[in-house]
Amino acid sequence: MRILMAVIAGLLSVSMLTACSSESDERPVGNAPTTPSDDPKPPSSVEPEPAPTDDAPDIEIYPNKPTSTDLSCIDAVAAAAAVPGAEDNNDEVFVTLIACDSVEEWGAAIVANPGVFAVSSVAPSEIDFYTMIVCSGAEETPVCTDAVVRGTL
Repeated sequence: MRILMAVIAGLLSVSMLTACSSESDERPVGNAPTTPSDDPKPPSSVEPEPAPTDDAPDIEIYPNKPTSTDLSCIDAVAAAAAVPGAEDNNDEVFVTLIACDSVEEWGAAIVANPGVFAVSSVAPSEIDFYTMIVCSGAEETPVCTDAVVRGTL
């Protein structure tokens, strides 16, 4: 999960840089292009990119999905947070999603144990963001089912 979070953070920073650089482009006033470079039509020598195919393998975030746990919600979250930062804690995160009964309970435990995501703090306002990330591939868990009911997913 920590690796996934780093990748997402990297993608967000790239998309923000792209958005910022495109906002600084000056456009002429009016609808007519003033130079050939402003023409919205691509040059005829440019080949269109091929459409994506479904041949790409799906990435399984949670390869070892347990169906139950004896841990309480707070204990499961604490166990996921206790995994050393350089190690993958995806299985432990999945256990949190079945040990907790709701987004509210899970979120409170995450706020109390932000080390699950290798961060020093998680604000209650960020719980929906983290829920969307961890529920990818775990929709059948109580936390993610609750997130669907709440409209988060």
